[in-house]
Amino acid sequence: MKEPSIPKTVWAEYVRSIFLRYVEEHPDVDLQTFYPAYFQRELHISDSYMYIQRLIRQGYLEKKEDVGMALTEQGREAICEEHTRFFDLASPYISYGDYLAEKEALQDQEPFHIVMLSLMLKKSREYRQMDNYMAVKSVQLDAAVLYEQAGITDRAMYHYLVSLYYDVSGLEYYAKLVKYAQGKKVAAAKSFEGLGIRPQVQKGICRLKDVYSPDMVDEVFEREQISMNMCSKKNFRLLVEELRGGKYDYVVWRARFEAAYQEIVKSITAQYREEK
Repeated sequence: MKEPSIPKTVWAEYVRSIFLRYVEEHPDVDLQTFYPAYFQRELHISDSYMYIQRLIRQGYLEKKEDVGMALTEQGREAICEEHTRFFDLASPYISYGDYLAEKEALQDQEPFHIVMLSLMLKKSREYRQMDNYMAVKSVQLDAAVLYEQAGITDRAMYHYLVSLYYDVSGLEYYAKLVKYAQGKKVAAAKSFEGLGIRPQVQKGICRLKDVYSPDMVDEVFEREQISMNMCSKKNFRLLVEELRGGKYDYVVWRARFEAAYQEIVKSITAQYREEK
């Protein structure tokens, strides 16, 4: 999937904003500081020493003998909340170029969270069509967090439930089970290693427990139909209730998920024998 291009001046403003915010939050940094690896990986700052020298020359930073580096008034004004909010979402599946393209499509008239939510839901559909379910559940969790930050708690809960739906689907075993169904030598019955529910999903569902409605589960199962699912709607409702009440037991649910997995393996085995 090709990423939209970003004008050099816009990218420079974005990188500068993130870097300056970091210095503002860590006033003890100096020219010899070892900066986080993401500066190079995500912001493409290959030499932090040279970059901070440039910001000093341009008037954004100044040296302070007693505290290291400090932002000038120009530096404080250069920190853009829109840039930092996007960066803090830290989604590996949505680029800043994607965000700018979506913002332009909405004619620059919508607030940040509206642009991002529009983009997230669009990206979720695209990744689903590509069968990239790891990306889908990551973007869905990001959408849940952003809805919650915006105070739209019912939609936040819905997207936490979608994230949970993918967590317990067992889709990570799908490729192996397909190979087993094709008669390839795969130790399918011994391959189950559990299903993990991400802590952010658990905490989100517990935090928003009062806005939950059983109808949301029906909506999730109707709209998010997938190739396989190790959690029936009945069990999903039970799981949600336990998460809402803070009573989720990993050992108990691991056994339930493994039983569902073994039923799938058993069904594939029986079908294979009939065909033979």
